[in-house]
Amino acid sequence: MGEDVVSDSSGTEPGPRSAFQRVDDQLYKVEQAIVVGGLFVMTFTYVLTVLWSNMVQPYSQVDRALIKLFAGADPESGDPDTVAAIADIWSPLVLGLLTFGMVLLALRTRARVGLASDDPGPETNWPRRLLTAALVVVAIYGGLWVIEILPSTALCLAALVILVAMACIHLYRTKDWTSFVAVVVGGAFVAWFFAEKAGDAYAWNTGLSAVLLMYLGFFGASMAAHDGRHIRVDAIRKSMKSHRYHLYNAVSDIVAIAFTGILFGFALNYLMGEMERGVMHELSDLPIWVVVLPITVAFGVMVVRFSARVGRSIASYRRRELPPLPSVEGH
Repeated sequence: MGEDVVSDSSGTEPGPRSAFQRVDDQLYKVEQAIVVGGLFVMTFTYVLTVLWSNMVQPYSQVDRALIKLFAGADPESGDPDTVAAIADIWSPLVLGLLTFGMVLLALRTRARVGLASDDPGPETNWPRRLLTAALVVVAIYGGLWVIEILPSTALCLAALVILVAMACIHLYRTKDWTSFVAVVVGGAFVAWFFAEKAGDAYAWNTGLSAVLLMYLGFFGASMAAHDGRHIRVDAIRKSMKSHRYHLYNAVSDIVAIAFTGILFGFALNYLMGEMERGVMHELSDLPIWVVVLPITVAFGVMVVRFSARVGRSIASYRRRELPPLPSVEGH
């Protein structure tokens, strides 16, 4: 037999990528767009929900703390004039001053990025810095005012249109057409949800977050399979120094195929049943099959990806390639 050949140090297959790998890379971009977009929508709507829920309360936690400190009573039992003055004037003023100070610190930190600890840096333009901090505080209060007066449907739709437009401009410039289409389609679905399911308040956010969590979790798992970062036992694999390393990989991926294949079968059967029944998800008012769709898709894609990995591992074993050189992985 010929001598063992050392495989590429990065662990990736040398040479041009196959047609399957190119298609898989495009599918990966779609999954990435869904995960990144879903995370942003979840974060954005959650922040809006927290802000709105606190603003609609008669008294915020800051109001109560200041009223307790200066009036010596709860808002409900304190002097009405004192309570009103604290809640309407002093509490917003204290919050504004705290925000102003934090913005100044943030601007100082930004100005010193990349400088050594003993480097004084450029001379501070205090009028400009103070004006910038004041404008930021005004913008924050303006944003809170918009959140308070605008219905959640209008605010979320407006923000979504702006963000999707910004993403599309970037993807157009980089010629990433797959991600461009994924962003447009995903944005259209979220926009439809905002228009049809959201109301003036933010009670719908719990249901939307539950749906997005399903998509993020399972498409994220599928992406991990694409990157080779799925859960696996490395104690034996990392100790193998010969071309049999690739045979071990093939066997372990066959086990993964069996496991994910069984789960794919269960998920597909459940999905078909829910499509026939037409039951709605209680929290989001969406069909349950829409909520569980990523489970079936993700497991199906993982089966295909693991199968392709088995083929590549067997080919590397037959060529007697040595394992890739160890490298430090960042997490």
